[in-house]
Amino acid sequence: MSSTPMAPTGRTEAAEHLGGGVWRHVLSVPMRDGTALAADLYAPEERPGPRPVILERTPYGRRDIRESDRCRHDEPVPTPEETSAFFVRAGYHVVRQDCRGRGDSEGTFVKYLGEGPDGADTLEWIAAQPWCDGRVAMMGVSYSAHAQTAAAAESPAPLAAMFMDSGGFASAYEAGMRMGGAFELKQVTWAFRHGEESPEAERDPLVRKAFAGTDLRDWFTVLPWRTGVSPLSQVGHYERYLLDQWRHDAFGEYWRQPAIYGRGHYDRFPDVPTLHMASWYDPYVRSTIENFTAMGRLMTSPAYLVMGPWTHGARCVTFAGDVDFGPAATFSDNVDTSYVTFRQRWFDAVLGAVTSGRSPGCGTS
Repeated sequence: MSSTPMAPTGRTEAAEHLGGGVWRHVLSVPMRDGTALAADLYAPEERPGPRPVILERTPYGRRDIRESDRCRHDEPVPTPEETSAFFVRAGYHVVRQDCRGRGDSEGTFVKYLGEGPDGADTLEWIAAQPWCDGRVAMMGVSYSAHAQTAAAAESPAPLAAMFMDSGGFASAYEAGMRMGGAFELKQVTWAFRHGEESPEAERDPLVRKAFAGTDLRDWFTVLPWRTGVSPLSQVGHYERYLLDQWRHDAFGEYWRQPAIYGRGHYDRFPDVPTLHMASWYDPYVRSTIENFTAMGRLMTSPAYLVMGPWTHGARCVTFAGDVDFGPAATFSDNVDTSYVTFRQRWFDAVLGAVTSGRSPGCGTS
């Protein structure tokens, strides 16, 4: 039998050479219900051998640039390809995946609640591939951090480490979806903004027109909203999950679901190293500190906490609101050379990867 590493299994497109010794393979990852989720594998070869894998799951487009990915205060935001290439050169494979019903993935998007099973299925599938050495770490900011705690609550054996930045629900009823029980209106604006960018809106010009003609401020004068009578009526599944969140105004079984209630499921989390990072002016500061405290107490693996004087995911600025904390406030050049270098060094420490060809920037050199 040949010992040559096999190409990624499952439905794939031809590998694309991005230059700099980095290849991108498009993956189709099967879920337990038959839904296929789209992902990109970044690797150093067209037919890669086994390495530890770093997984990031996102509803924002696996190839789209996000401001929260900025890794130095004096450099542009790196592209997903640049960040992934940095980790590839450091000895890892990277998988970036579109969440169910977002980007190129099949299925219906339901915010937060499906990320546990989908995350666990993805971890198991990756670990079984010939290009994975059996260890899969997770990383990501905000929703991508929520997706990590949701997956961890399913007890996935391949999960090897978690780097959670500005997210990961300890109790979404108390912080994140509600704040001490009061509904957070950012859930409304998030649903509206992303409903406007949903596949339904992309396909149907009438849906786009309806969103373009909607002023959310007007809708807050005609409460309560109900099914079919809301600013999200054009995208029914967005409307359903938002109204579900809003209607469950008392703490109960809805709020005890594993994906949004780490506090009730820490005993199911794999005992792996975790890093918890957030900003003092962030809606997830309470969750971050509770997760860190709980995992440090319950796990034998180390837990680490990084806090800074920033707003949500804005670790490379010096100010929050009208207050400027000065040049020592940026993550880059203070905590570490850059955000991506810090993550790479942490993964090296907890996974024991053999690194080579590292650069001090964000993967652009």
